[in-house]
Amino acid sequence: RGAGRRVTIATRYDLAEVPLGVSIACDGVCLTVVDIFDLEEGAEEEGDSEEGPALRSLHSDGPGLRKTGPALRLDTHARAAAAPDVRPAGPKLTLAEPRLESLAAVVHAEELERDPLAFAFVVDVSPETLEKTTLAQWQRGGRVNLEQALMAGDELGGHFVSGHVDGRGEVLAIDMHGHGADAYWEMRFSYPEALNGLVAPKGSITVQGVSLTVNAVEEDSFTVMVIPHTARETTLSDLREGDAVNLEADMLARYVQNILQQRGLV
Repeated sequence: RGAGRRVTIATRYDLAEVPLGVSIACDGVCLTVVDIFDLEEGAEEEGDSEEGPALRSLHSDGPGLRKTGPALRLDTHARAAAAPDVRPAGPKLTLAEPRLESLAAVVHAEELERDPLAFAFVVDVSPETLEKTTLAQWQRGGRVNLEQALMAGDELGGHFVSGHVDGRGEVLAIDMHGHGADAYWEMRFSYPEALNGLVAPKGSITVQGVSLTVNAVEEDSFTVMVIPHTARETTLSDLREGDAVNLEADMLARYVQNILQQRGLV
């Protein structure tokens, strides 16, 4: 089994009040935040390193982060500002280079002046997660779907998503209905044997961290219809035929199946 990775994800979203140890779903994978940086504040500091000024951790025990390497591509669709307690449905963040031995490189100071990124957070990705999900395919500058953990008392606008991926699927077909920003995306995905019996018409499934309603199910594939808003606000519109995706079945379906199996009914 190979080594894990440490990944830094940069975003405009305000993370100043987010504590260490919280969970954030990244492309549908539940990961723990181990450090957070204020990129805008760090860009104003002087540094004597050839690598550029160090970014200061918002937490006193944080190791700090140096701005090196090529600039990240900033998602132009992300909202310019959001309060820490606001949880947009599927904000997109930009991904820095994954690196195990040190915190990942983020951006050049001059790039911050042109297109500022407000914050970055750091997550550790285990070898098991890299093996079972699509996170091993992350590249510098890629976009990922982000969702903060649901708190007790929050409105439940979709279905329960745990961030524990059941398996990987593949994009089999994409059909566009309409044109431009108002187009609907009909997408068909394969699913692994582990999801047999857990995918049902009009049921829910998570694809790359996005809660979707299943339109139709075949022997080893399912179809969903992605509305224009979801296509704009998530990375589903970046997918192409043959791409791998993270899949998570409805948590309630999983428990029902487990109970029936233990009773010998399936």
